[in-house]
Amino acid sequence: MSDNNNNQKTSDFFEAVKPIITKFIENIDTPFVWMPLGLFCLCILAYPITQIKAFPYSSLVFLLLALGADW
Repeated sequence: MSDNNNNQKTSDFFEAVKPIITKFIENIDTPFVWMPLGLFCLCILAYPITQIKAFPYSSLVFLLLALGADW
């Protein structure tokens, strides 16, 4: 029963976040956003595999660069 409840919470979270993410990606005007955004995704995906502490901090830097470039 608990596993089904967790799946429902995860599904609800993704349904709530999906419009925000799609609107952010659709409104990107400059091509300079894509590189830091891609590096942000790579750092997020690399941390669980490698457990190197630099990846979460690097991902925050790349996210800030992407948001700053899109500003």
